[in-house]
Amino acid sequence: MTKFMIATRIPDPIRTTAPLLGPRFAGIMISLIALLAHEMLIRRRHIALIGPLCSYINRLHRRFTALMGRIEAGSLPRRDTRRPRARVAPPRPRIHLPRGHNWLRGAAGHNASAHGSHLAGLLSEPETAALIAAIPQAARLLRTICRLLGLPPTALPPPPDPITPPEPRRPRAPKPPKPRPSHPPRALIPSRASNRPRPLEPSPCPTHTRRSPISTP
Repeated sequence: MTKFMIATRIPDPIRTTAPLLGPRFAGIMISLIALLAHEMLIRRRHIALIGPLCSYINRLHRRFTALMGRIEAGSLPRRDTRRPRARVAPPRPRIHLPRGHNWLRGAAGHNASAHGSHLAGLLSEPETAALIAAIPQAARLLRTICRLLGLPPTALPPPPDPITPPEPRRPRAPKPPKPRPSHPPRALIPSRASNRPRPLEPSPCPTHTRRSPISTP
């Protein structure tokens, strides 16, 4: 699926916070990966999830660090509202990671809660809170790991409203054809015989029609 990007300007206070936030977040996540690999191997309850879970956290801190690098550069790409072209991908088996609240404490013990406290302290700093509030991509990356570590929902700003795609245009119904005006039938062309002028008849003389006063009945 192709993504269209548009550059967005970043304020200067947020640009100065980004290079410090990326390494601190990466340090918490790397320590969490080492904890999960050790504790879950000992407990052996969720041993099948060690690889996918550590890979997910590793990708997470790499993506977050790359995002902080783009913020430091001064422009942040964001997804355009245009519809990307759909690409058909071959089906492949996926391992669904747990998404329950504070799930990592049950899988790795109370030490996972300590990492959650470190992450909560980092997110509660005013500079970090301002950056996450201004950059929706950062909050989107952190939402799942905050849920797994048991952080309250108020640790991150709420997600923005989803962009509703424009409704497809409905095809217009074809207009019915206009009825043609009915013309009166044409008069028949008269024949040549009836088209000849009639001979003029002499009009009667008025003197012939009057009675003479001398005349007798």
